[in-house]
Amino acid sequence: MELDTRVRGTRAGVALEPMVVQAVFAGKDIPGSPATLTLDADARLDLDKEALVLDRFTLDGLGLKSAGHVEFNNIFVEPAASGKVEVLPFNLRRLAQQLKQELPLTKDNNAFAEVSLAGRFEHSATGLNLDQLELQLDDTRLTGEFRMTDEAPKSFIQFDLKMDELNLDRYLPPESKKNDSEGAVLAIAAVAATDFDGSLSVDRLIMAKARMDGFRLGLKAGDGVLQADPVTAALYEGRLSGSVNLDVNPAIPKLTLNLGMTDIQAEPLLMDMRGNARLRGRGSFTATLTARGDSIAAMIRSLDGPMSMSFTEGAVAGFNLGRALRQWKQFREGVITDLEEEAATDFAELSGNPIAKDGVIRMDDLILKAPVFRLQGAGVLADLHSNSIGYQAQAAVVNTSEGGGGKFLAELAGIELPVDIYGPLDNPKIKLAWENILAGLLIDEVLDRLDFPLRGTRKSEDAENEAEADEDSEFDPLKELLKEGLKEGLKGIFKKN
Repeated sequence: MELDTRVRGTRAGVALEPMVVQAVFAGKDIPGSPATLTLDADARLDLDKEALVLDRFTLDGLGLKSAGHVEFNNIFVEPAASGKVEVLPFNLRRLAQQLKQELPLTKDNNAFAEVSLAGRFEHSATGLNLDQLELQLDDTRLTGEFRMTDEAPKSFIQFDLKMDELNLDRYLPPESKKNDSEGAVLAIAAVAATDFDGSLSVDRLIMAKARMDGFRLGLKAGDGVLQADPVTAALYEGRLSGSVNLDVNPAIPKLTLNLGMTDIQAEPLLMDMRGNARLRGRGSFTATLTARGDSIAAMIRSLDGPMSMSFTEGAVAGFNLGRALRQWKQFREGVITDLEEEAATDFAELSGNPIAKDGVIRMDDLILKAPVFRLQGAGVLADLHSNSIGYQAQAAVVNTSEGGGGKFLAELAGIELPVDIYGPLDNPKIKLAWENILAGLLIDEVLDRLDFPLRGTRKSEDAENEAEADEDSEFDPLKELLKEGLKEGLKGIFKKN
């Protein structure tokens, strides 16, 4: 170590101006060995008051350069420090490597490449205060205040932080085929073990590729309970509001989620999040959910609670129900023409109330209303164990006086046609259940040709009185048996094709 200075003064005031200290640290346990640290400052020491002042100091070493003014008090008994410090821009990932520390892997390899820090601080045995805080993390600028009181049995933290923009996706782990969510909640539980109360606001937040403006978050933790309330933001021409509560006191942690999205535009939201949009329209979505588990994956598998959704003046992309109905009419007439139309089903209203139970989401009251037809559905909207969907719906022509090919579909009025939605959640398939349709058509045709005196077919005049007694029953054993047999045979044909 080298010291270069000029000393003058008395016991009550010793000035070391200028003071240059250069130290070289070496050894197998020293990060970046040999490491050189250089301090340049105007120093003043008051032995009577046990005070040391470093004025206009600069500190250079380990790839870091800092400057500022620091005052130390009670330097011999219980040291305390205060001052204003600026850390010039540096590469945090490179510094971590030099210190033999590992930063988490991120999707963006350039994350943590440029960091700088400035602010006022006060530090003592009882805590740390930071104000006039300015942190630059890559493209994000953070300002605000931070307080930590360090008293037994645990610390208490207060903060009020503001960011101009944050792309959270940059700092998430790289995507992999392996499920990395098993231990994710454990980190949250560790945070919940510390008491804190604070707020965070972000002018523009990107999370899961979705854009949120004016994001506001209140955070509290105490006695093993972590609360995020409120959570609000502007979201694709609408509003997001909600709250999250994580209780880690039970043997199995419990999560409670209340979420509301109102007047959002579905298409741009889905395009940003998934790269494609199967739903268009303006709508609202609410959910009141609970989950239990010691990991994100376990909580997903235990998801319970009601939800509701309602969208207007939109479309379901990937399947044109009107076109399918017209093709069905042409098929019955023995004529097929190529109807080039957009693969989408327009609707005036789409609504339903899904219910989650142990990670399986059912919706048995789907209603889709369009000028010409209605669609009602029931089934598994999302199986979060297998990430799949198995949903069945019935489409019916209800109004042939309006546009959209209504007159063309007049002969199908009142007939219900089954629609299947199935496959993986990220790429489901939608199709008419042709095996059901053809089986019903063929059975009706065969029974009509054979003139079987069964329910639903022609009856003799002598049996009219007996038939009237059974007119409320539409179940026909022979017809149903033949229909099921044909369905299985036709299903095999359609699967091959």
